[in-house]
Amino acid sequence: MWISTDPALGDHIPVAPTNDEAKQHNSKLPGMGGVFNHINLNCYHYAGNNPVRYTDPDGRAEANVFAYSRFSSDMGFGYTGSATCFGGICGGAYGGNIQLPQTVLKASAVVGAGAAVKTAVKAKQETKLYLTYTMTNDEGVVYSGRASGYGTPSEVLAKRHKDHHMAKQGFKNVQIDKFAYGEQGRLAIRGREQQLIDKNGGAQSDTINGHKGTSGNAIRGVSKFNPLGPAYHEASNKAFGNIAPYTGFGKVQE
Repeated sequence: MWISTDPALGDHIPVAPTNDEAKQHNSKLPGMGGVFNHINLNCYHYAGNNPVRYTDPDGRAEANVFAYSRFSSDMGFGYTGSATCFGGICGGAYGGNIQLPQTVLKASAVVGAGAAVKTAVKAKQETKLYLTYTMTNDEGVVYSGRASGYGTPSEVLAKRHKDHHMAKQGFKNVQIDKFAYGEQGRLAIRGREQQLIDKNGGAQSDTINGHKGTSGNAIRGVSKFNPLGPAYHEASNKAFGNIAPYTGFGKVQE
């Protein structure tokens, strides 16, 4: 590779600190960014020869994209990690403040925006409603199900019941059983659905005392092998009270 042969180059790059003169020379250098980093004078490299860690969108100086989120949020940019230099102006271990390029400010804003989005999504999830419901046919067989969404319990159920496959099989008289909100509500409703199925005769895929289950549910709401089965059951007990024993594998505290 070609590197500049300008005789003045030696005044601006560090040398091996093998003696006091060399150490004094290095101590007077303003930094290791821009032209003061001899690697930057190589015509055939990009971003300090490390494009995974650095970016150089305008060709003037490489920027450490992993460091931006660690700058103080008051925009004072007092960097506390390892030093990162831009055009000879360094921060962190070199003790100075950094004048960040606009591209760096935009990257920092993206990091902050991402955190804000995650917070907003989590807050939204905690307002999500989860509910259980039952349907019966003319023979008194009970089908149990669950639904989730945003709005009132009646609105969420109405959306779920529209074109419901069990309605086409003669199940009607739809009734809301229980409802709850957020992640804990989701866990509790999963357990409640299975307890409703078990209370009303068990899933038809289950064998109970040598006979198939007699509820309107062809399969279980929670698989017997689901490792979260005990957690769902216990969450339902805590939120709504127990209405049926646990029928999956694993131990629970009734």
